Amino acid sequence: MKIALKYNNHYVSAELDGTVYANRDSIGPWETWTVEKDGNYIRLKSVHGFYLAAELGGGNDVNANRTIPGPWERWKQITFSEGHIALESWDGLHYLTVASNQKVDATSPTFVTLDLTVVEADPVSGPLKRLHTQGYDFVDP
Repeated sequence: MKIALKYNNHYVSAELDGTVYANRDSIGPWETWTVEKDGNYIRLKSVHGFYLAAELGGGNDVNANRTIPGPWERWKQITFSEGHIALESWDGLHYLTVASNQKVDATSPTFVTLDLTVVEADPVSGPLKRLHTQGYDFVDP
């Protein structure tokens, strides 16, 4: 499954250098994340093939620069309502958030709500299309 995350009307994007920003107005390949289940957690893999990581397991920067997932690449999904989630870092103390410069990090000690859009690649033409924005649980209860 592929998803896009939006914060304050901007989509979360993985740059080629591994930095992650919420500064895009529309969904393209760089704003699309592949969801992988990992027990009660999820992992998010960028179009560049790198996993979203909370440095030091949380309380620090977020990058998409790991080819092999470990604990810092695990996120706990918290669903608030249809299409609204938060992502808790592996340390259980911090949440994915966006700084004033639009850089994504995992420093917030409180829930930060992200808008979730489920997308899929069109196998014929290649562009992404929006499927829905309904609530979706990636992990089994």
